[in-house]
Amino acid sequence: MDADTENLKRLVGHRVKLAREKLGMTQEEFSEKLDRSVPAISNLERGVSLPPLDLLLKISALADCDLAEFVALSPNAERPTVTRTALELIGLLERIAPADQDLLLSVARLLRSRSAH
Repeated sequence: MDADTENLKRLVGHRVKLAREKLGMTQEEFSEKLDRSVPAISNLERGVSLPPLDLLLKISALADCDLAEFVALSPNAERPTVTRTALELIGLLERIAPADQDLLLSVARLLRSRSAH
C-alpha cells in the first residue's frame, strides 16, 4: 500500500481511539456497541485497517460527532457536502456483490442520462 493510504489508516484509527476514550469505553464495550470483535476494533485503532463507511457512520453517531472528523486531513480542510441519501447508498453498495455493484452503476448512469434530457 502507498504511504498516503497508510497515513490515512493511522489518522482514522487514532481519531476512532480518541472518540472511544472520550466516551469512556473499553475496546470491549465499544466493540459490543458497534457489533464488531475486539480484534477488529484494535486493528482499526492501530491503523492496521480502514473501517467501512457503515462502521464510521455508527462510530460518529455513537460519539455524537460529524463523520468528517474522522477523515479530514487537516482541521481546516474543506468538508465536502454529502447527503444522507448518498451515504446510505454507499453503505448499501458495500454490502452488494461486485457484479451487482457494476449493474447498479450502469442503472444510475442510465437514470442520470435520462434526467439530463
